[in-house]
Amino acid sequence: MCANCSDTGELELQFHEMKESDHREAAEYAYAIAMMRMRSGDRSGALEFGRESIKLFDLCIMNEYEDCAARNQRLGCVEIPDLIHQGVVRQRLEPLVL
Repeated sequence: MCANCSDTGELELQFHEMKESDHREAAEYAYAIAMMRMRSGDRSGALEFGRESIKLFDLCIMNEYEDCAARNQRLGCVEIPDLIHQGVVRQRLEPLVL
């Protein structure tokens, strides 16, 4: 884990700027923020952004392999899985119930 892994400020700013205009990109940002929050022990923040990620992925078409391909390799200190969708978010944030 990187030294600033608990600092999600910049990612959150970018997330809020794009969440209405680019649901797919914002979903990955929310996932990264949720992972960072979980790693730092902030369960409520992890739940908030994990749920936000799932909600945004639900707004996207996720039927084809290409639809699930990650747009980002890394956000902050979080490696984004090559394939990412609602199920991946739920699995990676266990034991939190999203």
